[in-house]
Amino acid sequence: MYVNGTKVTEHTGGYDKFGADSTDALKPGRTQGLIVGVYDPTDAANGENPLLGKQRLDPSGIWYTPSSGIWQTVWLEPMAPDHVDGLKLTPDVGRPLTLTIPDPHLWSPDGPFLYDLKVTVGTDRVGSYFGMRSIAVEKVNGVPRTVLNGSRSS
Repeated sequence: MYVNGTKVTEHTGGYDKFGADSTDALKPGRTQGLIVGVYDPTDAANGENPLLGKQRLDPSGIWYTPSSGIWQTVWLEPMAPDHVDGLKLTPDVGRPLTLTIPDPHLWSPDGPFLYDLKVTVGTDRVGSYFGMRSIAVEKVNGVPRTVLNGSRSS
């Protein structure tokens, strides 16, 4: 990925997002230039064992059109010096947390309740959601079973 002709990052792999701090490549007062390139050897990688998905140089025998390249929108986004870089939400039913939820409404397939979440750091605001639930392996009649919210799933 290049910003104003300066390489700011590279990414190997696929199927996941990535980002970069391009502050040093920015030119104040100007329209910024963003170039994102992709190299996809498809199934001609000669032993590199790439993730192929639908990509084949010889698509015979498949009924869909092979696709490759950049799948989602690419953009530059201004960030405040103090900002939310990410959220890692790990519900832990039964232990005190920084965020205390009295009498939590537990998530289950029968009642997929989600809590809304708003995080503010300086002027940066991020919205998300989460479900409170516990998943464990416990012995039921002497046999290890997966349990959701303390009870055996059927």
